[in-house]
Amino acid sequence: MNNPPLISIIIPVYNSEKYLEEALQSALSQTYNNIEIIAVNDGSTDSSQDILKKYADSIKILSQPNLGASAARNLGVSVSSGDILAFLDSDDIWDKNKLERQLEVLENHPEAIGLYSDVRYIDAQGNLIKATDAYRTGWCSGNILEPLLFGKGVFGFSPSLVIIRRKNFELAGGFPEDVRQYEDYGLWLKLSLQGPFLYLIDTLSSYRRHPASLTASKQVHEEQLYGQYRALLSCKSQLENHEKLSTRTLYFNELYECSKSLGWWARIRGNTALSIEAYKNALAIKPSDLNTLARLLWVLLISRIKS
Repeated sequence: MNNPPLISIIIPVYNSEKYLEEALQSALSQTYNNIEIIAVNDGSTDSSQDILKKYADSIKILSQPNLGASAARNLGVSVSSGDILAFLDSDDIWDKNKLERQLEVLENHPEAIGLYSDVRYIDAQGNLIKATDAYRTGWCSGNILEPLLFGKGVFGFSPSLVIIRRKNFELAGGFPEDVRQYEDYGLWLKLSLQGPFLYLIDTLSSYRRHPASLTASKQVHEEQLYGQYRALLSCKSQLENHEKLSTRTLYFNELYECSKSLGWWARIRGNTALSIEAYKNALAIKPSDLNTLARLLWVLLISRIKS
């Protein structure tokens, strides 16, 4: 490869002492050598910072208060130099040829803005749970906007699976920092509006499932809905006027269902203002939805009584 591009690897780190060294070693062991590694300590309270210091000769280390993975990734990108960006969560692991194989494909497709590859799943101890996700419905190359809007398949690919052209990442505005769950979904939507995204069936990463990554509390569920909701709204101007009728239809259906669900969850969690906002957005799409109208009126009544 003539003049191989620099790949900037961004690793957000938060209380990852159990898995961090394995993630770092997988980045440092890449067969593609023209890389820089930037780890951002996102206010860890465990020994993560001490572990990072052991690698100070090989990686760049930044620190910030606990602002979330999106802010950590964006900070890492802001001090990086590569034309290609890669993201590795601090509990995941890359195969040694991950970057080399992905870049080979991306370089052969200059029209593509990025690429994601297949993944295996491991448990907290590194034992194999599932060898591949290649059969997953919706994982595809090209225009991934409609599969993303459909809420299945590509909706779930992790930042650890991706490489992205820097210019496209910057044009998309980076990872949204106003949400803590599904923060990557907003970026994938904005990138998919720019051009084709490739899917590589090669299994090149290991995604770790452990208790901290499998939280299913009501609060987390609401945060996930909110992350999806904010992502959909962030692309409203482009999607409500999209040239394809099928894309517009999918968008409004997804925003309607998400808004309606978020309105309900926000109400039972006591977030009246968000519940009212979400219900109003749902009704703006389907004014004839009497059930949602009744729920909105109920929340408005409760809000007036409390005030």
